[in-house]
Amino acid sequence: MFEPTHTFDSPVIDGNFGEWSGADLIGPARPGPDFTEDKAAVSMRYDCRAGTLNLRVKAVEGVTLADDPKLHGGTFNVLGSTDTTTFTGASPEAEFSFARNGDNDVIGWEMSIPIADGAIYEGIGTTDFGGDSPAEFSGAIDISCPLLEVEKTAKGEHDLLYDWDIDKTVTLPDGDPAPGTTAVDVDYNVTATRLARTVINRRLAGSITATNEGDIAVPDVVLSEKGNDIGAGCRIVGASNDGVAIPVKTKTAHIAVGTLEAGASATAYYVCSYAPKGEAATSGVNYGQVNWPGPEKGGRYDVDGVAFDFGSPDKSYRDTVSLVDKFQDEKPTVTAVSETNTVRTSRSLAIPTEGCVTYTNTATLVDGKKKDWHPSASVSTKVCNTVADGVTVIPTEIADPTSVVPVKPSTKPVRRSSLRAAIRGPQ
Repeated sequence: MFEPTHTFDSPVIDGNFGEWSGADLIGPARPGPDFTEDKAAVSMRYDCRAGTLNLRVKAVEGVTLADDPKLHGGTFNVLGSTDTTTFTGASPEAEFSFARNGDNDVIGWEMSIPIADGAIYEGIGTTDFGGDSPAEFSGAIDISCPLLEVEKTAKGEHDLLYDWDIDKTVTLPDGDPAPGTTAVDVDYNVTATRLARTVINRRLAGSITATNEGDIAVPDVVLSEKGNDIGAGCRIVGASNDGVAIPVKTKTAHIAVGTLEAGASATAYYVCSYAPKGEAATSGVNYGQVNWPGPEKGGRYDVDGVAFDFGSPDKSYRDTVSLVDKFQDEKPTVTAVSETNTVRTSRSLAIPTEGCVTYTNTATLVDGKKKDWHPSASVSTKVCNTVADGVTVIPTEIADPTSVVPVKPSTKPVRRSSLRAAIRGPQ
């Protein structure tokens, strides 16, 4: 069986044998009548990029060939098939050139003919030496360009985002404060309510790997991420060839990884992001493509679709938050909450000797990872001490909502100075 050299280029068909090498040699050409004398050497090379079989016949020193293109060529058929194709140097689909010496004698020829890759052919080549019977060189010809083995992965991921609501209220004491009261006891209540979750950061990540399991290097390999059937923006984020990293341009869905040597692999890593939120599409199919030189579609190989779903949540955001409760200028209290929770704080608000004092209590929800998210609720309690018509009135006012709790007036008029002393307590 002939096994022509497989390459990704062709010799220039111009009668100059300088581009041929000993590796291309397949055997001798022996003309009749006895077919025992080697009068020419036959070389063969297959161009996987162009899909052409290149033949060269080079006469030995002192031997010349017939100067007629129609007398040189070959007949080919796929092994086991009776459909044959014949090419000669005069065939319109063949590229042909003689090689001549200084006397213009024909000392060899080159020919390139289109032969499809991926089959074993029965071939009979013919070259004519003029006075002798034509020489034939025949045998099975294995034409098998390297095919890249391709593997595609796809893993869907998503995150969850919880939202929260916060409410702050104050509860006043039942009944009216007694005369001479110096403080009002209140209860502050803050309720943090965990609301529904939202699916966010729906994304897909994976790789596409091409492996050269052939015997020769494959040049100009390109790996491409082709997206999927539910809509997404996909891009290559990393790549390597035989373990060597390849720089990746931003926002590209394909990358040239160069020449893939025999036995080597190249991998491109990709991510896809999805704009829609909520519980929309939960699965899909992702596609890829690998290109390398070849006559059929430029060597393109469309990767079978890889099914994926978005699986379990990868991360949860704001599933637990900090409830920061601050009263006036005091140091705030911090409580971690992971579900709806109400925190109650009892406080004693001092009644001023005169005029009014406003006490403010503010509760804020904090997510340590997102600085611009901090919902809050605040309530202000206004405590006043006034004297009207010789009677002391000490109302407590709650702002938003406003509620007034008056202190029950004394049955006897109290002078302001005595009131101050009573409020301040022992001196």
